[in-house]
Amino acid sequence: MKVAAYCRVSTDKSDQVNSLESQKIYFENYIKTRGNWEFVRIYADEGISGTQVKRRPEFLAMIDDATNKKIDLILTKEISRFARNTVDSLQYTRQLKDLGVGVVFIGDNINTLDPDAELRLAIMSSIAQEEVRKLSDRVKWGQKRKMEQGAVFGHRILGYDIINGKLVVNAEEAKIVKLIFHKYVTEGKGIKAIASELNEQGVTSRSKTTLWLYAGVRYILHNEKYVGDLLQKKNVTLDYLSHKKVINRNHEEQVFIPNNHEAIIDRDTWNATQEELARRNTMKEGDSRYSNRHWFSGKIKCGECGTSFILRERKMQHGTYKSLICRNVREKGKAKVDNKGDSVGCNSGGGVPYKALTACINFALNRVFERKELIISILQKDFAKTANSSSDMSLEDLKSSKARIEEKKQRVIELYANQDISISELRKMKEKYAAESEAVDRKFYNQQNSQFIFDSEMDKLKQVLLEIESSNLLDEKSAGEFYKTSIEYVTVSKNHIGVKIKNVPIVIDTYYESNGKQGKNFDVIVSQKDGS
Repeated sequence: MKVAAYCRVSTDKSDQVNSLESQKIYFENYIKTRGNWEFVRIYADEGISGTQVKRRPEFLAMIDDATNKKIDLILTKEISRFARNTVDSLQYTRQLKDLGVGVVFIGDNINTLDPDAELRLAIMSSIAQEEVRKLSDRVKWGQKRKMEQGAVFGHRILGYDIINGKLVVNAEEAKIVKLIFHKYVTEGKGIKAIASELNEQGVTSRSKTTLWLYAGVRYILHNEKYVGDLLQKKNVTLDYLSHKKVINRNHEEQVFIPNNHEAIIDRDTWNATQEELARRNTMKEGDSRYSNRHWFSGKIKCGECGTSFILRERKMQHGTYKSLICRNVREKGKAKVDNKGDSVGCNSGGGVPYKALTACINFALNRVFERKELIISILQKDFAKTANSSSDMSLEDLKSSKARIEEKKQRVIELYANQDISISELRKMKEKYAAESEAVDRKFYNQQNSQFIFDSEMDKLKQVLLEIESSNLLDEKSAGEFYKTSIEYVTVSKNHIGVKIKNVPIVIDTYYESNGKQGKNFDVIVSQKDGS
């Protein structure tokens, strides 16, 4: 009779590891001392929960071997080591029994080939499952008490490290968090635009990749931890058997502690952010109450102080003269020091005529279309630079390296199975190859992300070029609608206007000169001083 044994411990602590080794030795000796039994092997899962069979690779390997007629009898210590789920216990013992394979639970004195085994097994499995439920309740109770004391559970977030259960500011990452809030509240940019800018600038996320997505930026803007508050039990586990987490929609009481730790974002900025998130969330497409009145709202920035430009209109003999002026200049005048010793105002000048602004933007749009091949080559060079910095190996090289590591891992397992190496040597080699595999995975992930971002940016650039080609910039209304969607930002500094078109990897610098005074004959001449 071909006999195997199954062992499991639920943690990887040293005392449990010793227990597992003891079980292995016991079962191997027990089987080998029986004259009519042929020892197959010991199947052992270490540091893995018993509530879900799918998370126990050795258990599943044992079932496969039994299915393939490699095992006639399985020994295990007790039902709670085999499965703490009544359904799984009955399902797998029935499956094995149909194959003619018995399971002997030594501690519970049950042999599944006996006539009354299933009834006894169902009773004992139910008891084991109830023990798990009680243990789960005790753990959850203990965690909640610790949460009420300010202990942090869960993964760390960008901007904070978790040290001894406390959130501690990570200075370098905190700069990224502050930048995101600044772009959203102060600069008035959307979440998608912020993610795109972070990707363009090569800013690394918490996962150490340069791929920022809408959901990641939105998560940061909504996370109360950045203002120093702590809200826990946002997600809860309803089923202790499946361990599946769901959003806590009044399933359990949450734990909220205000001012729990050092804040990265001040309270005023946080409140302004939440108000703006709520405001934008209520916006309806086409609803003029919430849409920007002008296409340039929030897009025109002062090249001197960074403040937004605002519209100024004057009634003239030949119609309305429109210009834009730095809000700082409009409200506080030229740069000076006030009676409190603070620097106020700005020296950006008297503003820019609206006609000059649109002429420069049209010039920039046409220049991008005329030199599209050059623009595309710039994007390609940027991608090549990013790809080379993320890894010194190609995707194919990384795949080959991963395959070699997997072969080494399999070889070590075979050496251990043949008793050529000890369990401690096995663990050391597994840790070594796991580290190597993780390093390759990280490089592979970054390479794939770089390619994904490049393909996406190239598609966007080509779409912009098509839109420029088909746009009607001579019609003021049509041009305004086009500017609203295609212009990312414009910087104005005296007679210089820098135009950043969405998804175009460079800023187009333009310069204008006025030809005539304000009024009917006013006109502008636009150029690029360097002729590029």
